[in-house]
Amino acid sequence: MDSDAILKQCTEIIDRLILSGLSIAQSYPSTRMNASGDYEIGFKKGIEISQTLKNIPYEDIYKSVLDEESYHIHLIDGGLVSFNYIFEKNDDVFFIKKHRLSFYPSPSLPSFEDCPELYSHDEIFLECTKKNLVKFPIRFDYDPKNHINVTHPASHVTFGQFLNCRIPVSMPVTPRKFILFLLRNFYYSGYTKSKNIFDKKMANVIPFHTITDEEKKIGHFIL
Repeated sequence: MDSDAILKQCTEIIDRLILSGLSIAQSYPSTRMNASGDYEIGFKKGIEISQTLKNIPYEDIYKSVLDEESYHIHLIDGGLVSFNYIFEKNDDVFFIKKHRLSFYPSPSLPSFEDCPELYSHDEIFLECTKKNLVKFPIRFDYDPKNHINVTHPASHVTFGQFLNCRIPVSMPVTPRKFILFLLRNFYYSGYTKSKNIFDKKMANVIPFHTITDEEKKIGHFIL
């Protein structure tokens, strides 16, 4: 995975979310060399994730991410999205070392008085306003250093805050695939309304598979 292509995809996908009207606030990813000498795409000071892993109510986790602006995209219904990629240098070439891609849906929709523009797009949010919906965070991680076959796949997705929920994913996930996964499954009306925007080609990222044969035998995602 090329670091320049990943950064370009982050920028392009945010541009498309703005163009589609799905993003109401955004902060383009920053780049830096962290304390370990790795090249990081994320936030200027890095991403503080300890709060999101604590045993506290999800409403408090969401409020912390929102208040600290630890996100890159603020979707129109309150959902928060962030990108974090870390690349290590080897012979003057940066190779992906780790990534964390997070989605924090809003625990509740804002009132009409607080966000009238939301309700002017009611056809987009028909799915999001049903009373039987349960909101939960989603996180795609790539962490080959801590890989344990089947138990801790190198690339995996976690739903909710379940400690041992690590569903294998076929490969490290690009920004485009991450956003399209969210849009197609949780913002389908918004996706179909702007399908011509989101389905256009983007900066090419050469994929590579990390899933093992044993992990393919259990439930997994192919991205």
